[in-house]
This record gives sequence, structure tokens and C-alpha cells, in this order.
Amino acid sequence: MKVLQYIILKKINVSLNTFLNLKLLFVINSIAVFINLFGCSEENNIVCTAEARAGLNVFVTDHATNLPLVSGVLVTVKDGTYTDTLMNFQGTDGFAGAWERPGNYVITVVCAGYLTFVSDTVIVESDVCHVIPQTVYAQLRHE
Repeated sequence: MKVLQYIILKKINVSLNTFLNLKLLFVINSIAVFINLFGCSEENNIVCTAEARAGLNVFVTDHATNLPLVSGVLVTVKDGTYTDTLMNFQGTDGFAGAWERPGNYVITVVCAGYLTFVSDTVIVESDVCHVIPQTVYAQLRHE
């Protein structure tokens, strides 16, 4: 009987420790979510993340096949006198640029064998820490 009582008490203790660890993990995650949700301002004692965010993310596809186009594609953006060539990161289908720069952008996509794509104005805004990224899908039509 004493062995059975010991085993039951041991299981309760393990369950209690597991419960307390999960509760602590929940509290820590809740604090992290709170910090992320309420921006990044020294005025509010909120810390910004150190990453740079692209204001524009452009995905280019062939209109007929809907397949991604990357090779030979040139994506440029213009906001007033500011011009940027968006980068394609190897292994991705997208182009990124206007890093941490709010603005009113017109996007131009050029690729041999396709008509040039020109977007309407895309507005990139920012919060206290970073730009709020905008995603644009450009479908290119064959010439």
C-alpha cells in the first residue's frame, strides 16, 4: 500500500511540475506577444526589433500559365525622385525592396518577351518601428 501511495504522489508531483512549467511558458509567451503588438517606441518603453523590413514585395507570374517568373525579370519602383531596383533572393519567387521606406510607389516590371507591367500607386506606410509591407502580384502578358 505504501508503494502505491508513493507512486500516486510521484505522478501527482510530475503532473504539477508539468502544469507549472506550462503556466510559466504561457506567461512568458503572453508577455512577448504584448510587446510585439504594441509597437516599438522609446516613449512607450517598447523595444523595436532589429530586422529591416521590405516595404514592397512583388510576385511576378506569367498571365497564361500562372507560373512564377524570376529569371530575366527587372522590378523597379519609383516614389518622386527616389528609384529602387527590387532584389530577388535566390530560391524565392518574390522581389523585395523599399527597405524601411514609406512612400507612394509606382512599380514597373520588365521581362523580355512580355509587355511591361506598370502598377497603380502603392502606398507603403509605417508604424512606430517599421514599414507595413505591401504585397503586389504582377501578371505579365506575352507580347
